[in-house]
Amino acid sequence: MKQNNRGQRHLWLWLLPLLLLPTIAYAHGTVITLGIATPPTITINALYDTGEPMSEAQILVYAADDPRNAWHTGTADTAGNYQFDLDTNIEGQWSIAIRTAGHGEIRYLYVARNGDITLEQPEKRPLWQTALMATIVIVALLGIAWYYSSQGEKNHAHS
Repeated sequence: MKQNNRGQRHLWLWLLPLLLLPTIAYAHGTVITLGIATPPTITINALYDTGEPMSEAQILVYAADDPRNAWHTGTADTAGNYQFDLDTNIEGQWSIAIRTAGHGEIRYLYVARNGDITLEQPEKRPLWQTALMATIVIVALLGIAWYYSSQGEKNHAHS
């Protein structure tokens, strides 16, 4: 009888990482699109990678000359859209933070000395790198489950 309970416990330890997989697989990211309407107006379209708008996302704009304090704040509309006018007299790299409900992204743009605005494109992580990271997490979880299941066997061996 004791053997059966211990076997069930070990089964749950091995199944635990598999139960966590849907959480990993269904977590979603963001798709943020910056644009320049008519300089110096910057447009933002914020979506989840499912295509759903980041409705009422918080927008924080940090100027190049003061990256610690928000230069401008606002809220996206229900479609995830927002726009604001940039001060092209402040030269350098600006940061724009877009976030809601624990999701978000920071995007950058650069204002040149002559007032030209350049939008920096985010780097996309290759699929193989994402798959490798997911595999490492799964192997680590399986290793933890194996470690704790072997600890239980050591404790029962002395009984």
